Amino acid sequence: MPNITILTTTFPPEMGAASYRIFDLAVALKKAKHSVEVYTAIPNYPTKAYIKPYPNLFFYKEYQEGISVRRHGLYPSHSRRASLRLLTMMSLCLSVALFSSYSLLKKKRHILFVQTPPPALSVFAVLIKKITRAKLIVNISDLWPSAMQDLEVIQKGKLFGLLTHLQNYIYRQADLCSVQSQEIWDFIKPKNANLFLLRSGVDFRKYENTKRTFRNPKLQVVYFGVAGLAHGLYDICKAIDFRNIKIDLHLFCEGLERNKIEQLRIRKSHIHENFIHLHEIVNRNALIKKLVCYDFALISQKTAIYGTVPSKIYEAAAMGLPIIFIGSGEGKEIVEKYQLGFTAFPKDVKGLNKILQHCQGLSTIQKLRMSQQNQNVAAQYFDKMRSLREFANNLQDMIGNVK
Repeated sequence: MPNITILTTTFPPEMGAASYRIFDLAVALKKAKHSVEVYTAIPNYPTKAYIKPYPNLFFYKEYQEGISVRRHGLYPSHSRRASLRLLTMMSLCLSVALFSSYSLLKKKRHILFVQTPPPALSVFAVLIKKITRAKLIVNISDLWPSAMQDLEVIQKGKLFGLLTHLQNYIYRQADLCSVQSQEIWDFIKPKNANLFLLRSGVDFRKYENTKRTFRNPKLQVVYFGVAGLAHGLYDICKAIDFRNIKIDLHLFCEGLERNKIEQLRIRKSHIHENFIHLHEIVNRNALIKKLVCYDFALISQKTAIYGTVPSKIYEAAAMGLPIIFIGSGEGKEIVEKYQLGFTAFPKDVKGLNKILQHCQGLSTIQKLRMSQQNQNVAAQYFDKMRSLREFANNLQDMIGNVK
């Protein structure tokens, strides 16, 4: 079996879809008898410093599920400013080059697997490919830099054009591109026809024995994940008509908008008692146990980001949580196609509150039916483990023989 080196900016215990997706892929590859090693950053997301108890070092090595994980220092910043984000990406790339170039070059590695965005490690992977003649797989979770433009972090101009040419060059250099959505597939195909649709999906077996409970007369809505620039969670908290809708909004989140939401909660606490509940982030296993008592999962996008499908759609469905989806694009289409819940466009305040009023009036039997429907859909259509096994077992056929 080929040896596989994974290059990624994020890996557990960091939060986020990309982190869990790469971890699950590494485990699937190892189970398929591949030799797997991960090169990544010392955990720092979504905070602005290294996550405890990880040491403040330039290099650190550990094992997860028997997989060697080589962690490298970087300048940890998750600022909205493009210059600071670029500094973070480049500092990690430099750190990997300084501390692991010898390891990457001396060992016989048949396959390089790199996560993009961001593109800095991908450029480094292309260089390693050319020196060692390894096969290169590029896993594309977002269309960068267009996603940054959608979020208004970067504007069209010379820099945007340069970054676009750079990313397209990376796509063309790949022996295989694994993509997270149909929109990304359609965008990449003219540049590289060797594609594999590797949706985030979910391991629904972890959720199939969850028992839902509906005990609170108020509508219980939960959001779990990162409260970042892309999610627009603060705007949603401001838009909900808590005065006329009996609702508790529970947020298990960290990120740039958490402090703003906390300040909003404090300002309005004298008007609406306990209308927003902020909880600390917990790991996936603990989260599953907590989510069984909520009525709906809130999933939000601040604006349309072409190619992006929130992985929380798959997780919520597997947990039997009907979905209130605020966004557009392929994520909205999936919720509507499989009848997973209700949808509204971003900034549609009237539509959001109309959905919440409707959900408030649903009976326990109606909510249980929706819950069972979502779990059935997850088992039939969103089985991540089946997709990962197919990818791992057919990897060599997809990229050709490796030396």
